[in-house]
Amino acid sequence: MAAFVLPLPAAYADFDQGLAAYGQKDYVTALAEFKVSAEQGHAGSQYALGEMYEDGQGVAPDYRQAVEWYRKAADQGQANAQSNLARLYFMGLGVAQDAAQAAAWARKAADQGDSHGQNILGVLYERGQGLSQDAREAAKWYRKAADQRNDRAQHNLGSLYAHGKGVPKDDREAAAWYRKAAEAGLSDAQISLADMYLKGTGVPQSRVDAINWYRKAAEQNQTGAMMQLGELYESSKEYADALAWYRRAADRSHLPALTRLGEMHEYGQGVQQDHRLAVDWYRKATALGDMKAQFSLGRMYLNGKGVAQSDQEAFNLYRQGAQREYAWAQNMLGWMYDEGRGVKQDKRQAVDWYRKAAEQGLAQAQWNLAAAYSGGEGVARDDREAVKWYRKAAEQNHAEAQNSLGFMYAQGRGVPQDHSEAVRWYRKAAEQGDLWGQYNLGVKYTNGEGVPQDHAEAVRWYRMAAEQGHVNAQNNLGVKYERGEGVAANPVIAYALFNLAAAGGNDLASDNRARVAERLSHRQLEEAQALSSAWQVGMPLPTKTTTWKQAATPAAKPAAPAKPKGEPRAAAPTEPPVSTANCRPRTATLSCQSSCVNGNCVVTYANGCRMRVQVRPTFNAFNSQWEYPSPSC
Repeated sequence: MAAFVLPLPAAYADFDQGLAAYGQKDYVTALAEFKVSAEQGHAGSQYALGEMYEDGQGVAPDYRQAVEWYRKAADQGQANAQSNLARLYFMGLGVAQDAAQAAAWARKAADQGDSHGQNILGVLYERGQGLSQDAREAAKWYRKAADQRNDRAQHNLGSLYAHGKGVPKDDREAAAWYRKAAEAGLSDAQISLADMYLKGTGVPQSRVDAINWYRKAAEQNQTGAMMQLGELYESSKEYADALAWYRRAADRSHLPALTRLGEMHEYGQGVQQDHRLAVDWYRKATALGDMKAQFSLGRMYLNGKGVAQSDQEAFNLYRQGAQREYAWAQNMLGWMYDEGRGVKQDKRQAVDWYRKAAEQGLAQAQWNLAAAYSGGEGVARDDREAVKWYRKAAEQNHAEAQNSLGFMYAQGRGVPQDHSEAVRWYRKAAEQGDLWGQYNLGVKYTNGEGVPQDHAEAVRWYRMAAEQGHVNAQNNLGVKYERGEGVAANPVIAYALFNLAAAGGNDLASDNRARVAERLSHRQLEEAQALSSAWQVGMPLPTKTTTWKQAATPAAKPAAPAKPKGEPRAAAPTEPPVSTANCRPRTATLSCQSSCVNGNCVVTYANGCRMRVQVRPTFNAFNSQWEYPSPSC
C-alpha cells in the first residue's frame, strides 16, 4: 500500500481516510473511502481500488474490476497502475491475454522508471511475446530494474548470465545477481542459488549452503525446494529428514513428492516396506493427474502388491496413461496386449502401442518393437526394421538392445555380417553389466571373431556373466577350467561350474560334468559339490580349491573333448551347421523342434534347416521375473 502515497494529484480527504483505514486493516472502510475519491478521478484511489479488487481485500477478488480501475489510473499516467495493467494483460487475468497490450503498458511504465514495468518489458523481450525476441534488450531492461533492487529483475538477469543469453555466459555474475534477489527474500532466487551451490557453478560447491538456501525457500512454501531437501537428505541416508520434507511437499499436493513417498514404501527405501501405504500414496497422486503414479499403481495391481491382483485394473490404468500419451504406459499397454493380460491377446495391437512409445523415444519400447520385427510377431518379419529400432534403443545405452544389435551383426541379419561391429555392440552391453552381452563377448574372444583370440579375456567375460547366473557362461567357463585356457586348469572348479550349468538347464553341461568326474577323487568330488551347493547368483565364483593340486594330478582316463556352449558356432559339431540365411520351408504347415537356453535358440525344421533365433523374455508378474518362451515355427 506504500505505492498509494507516490506523488499524485491533490489529495482528497476521502483518500487520506482510506489510507488510514487501510493501515488499520479495516479494508471494508478503506474500499468505500477510496471509491468516493476514485469516482472523482483521483488516480491514487483508482490504483488502490485496483489492488484491493485484485487481492480480495474488503471485497471478493474480481480481476475485471481490478483491470477497470487500473486502466483509469493508467490513463492518467500512474506508473504503478500501468505496470499492473501490463501484468494482467500478460497473464490474461480479468482481460483477454494480449502480449502486445502488455508490452505497450509495460513500456509506458518503464519509460517513467517503474521497475516492475521494466522487468515485464524484459520478460517480453526475452520470450519474444508482443515484441521481437531480443535477449540484449531483455538484459538492458532487467538491469535497469535490477539496479533499483527489483528482486525479480535481479533473478531474471542472473538467469541470462547463467545461460549466456544477451550477455556473455558468466556463472559468477549469475550467482551474484541470484544472491541479491535471494537475500531480498525471493524464493525462486533462493532455489537458483542453492542449485549453484549444489553443483559448484559460480560459487564453491557446498552441500551445507545448498541446504541452507533450499530451506529458506521451503519455509516460503516452495514445494520444489522441499523436494530438493528430501532428495538431498535421502542421498545421505538421512531418511527421517527426507521423509519429513517429502511429506511437507505432499501435504501441498506436490505430485513428485506424493509419488516418491509411494516408491519409498513400495521398495522399503528408508522406511519399512508397506505396499498398502505405497498404493495410498500412488492413488493420491493419480487422483491429481500424475501419470507416473498412475503407471506405478498399475504395476501394483499387476503384481498384486498392496491390492488384490487384477490384470483388468492394471490394463485400465495403463490404457488411461497411454491415451494421455505417457510413453511408459503405452509400452506397458503393448505388453498387456502381447501377453493377453487383462485383454484378449492381440500382437498387432501390441506392436501399435510399442510403436507409439518408441516414436516418443522410449528405449524399452524401441527394443520391444525391434524384437517384434525380428520375430515377426504382430508384424511381418523385417530384419532391417528390427536393426533400425535396435539401433535407436542401443544409441540410448539400452543394454539389451546393444546386445541384440550385436547379435544381428554377428548373424548378418538386416545388416551385412560384421563380427567387429558385433563385438563393439556386445562390449557396450557387457560394460553395462548385461549378462548376454558379457557372454557373447566371451564367445567372440574364444573364437577369435571380430577380435584376436584371447582366452584370458574370454574367461573374464564368461565369469561376469556366470556370476549373474548365465548358464551358458557357466558351462563355457567350466570348459576353460577343464582345458586350462586363459586360466590355470582346475577340474574341481570345472565340475562345480558344469554342475551349476546343468542345474540351470544347459544341454551340454551334464556330459561335460560326467567326463570331468572321471578324473576326480572322492574328496575332490565332495569339494566340487560343496562349491556349487554354496554358490548363489551374484556371489563370486570360486577361483581356488584345496583338493586339487596341479603337480599331483590323479591318473585319469584320456579326456574326451569338452563341449563349450558358443554363439554363433553350433553347439554340437555332429549337427548340421546353423544357417545365416532364411531356410525355413515354404509349406502351408510347419513343424519344428527348438533347443533354447535363456532365449538363445536353435530351431530345426523337417527339411534339416537349422536357424538361430533369440526370443525376447516375457514378464511374469506373479513372481516378478522375466522368462523366455519357446520360439514359434
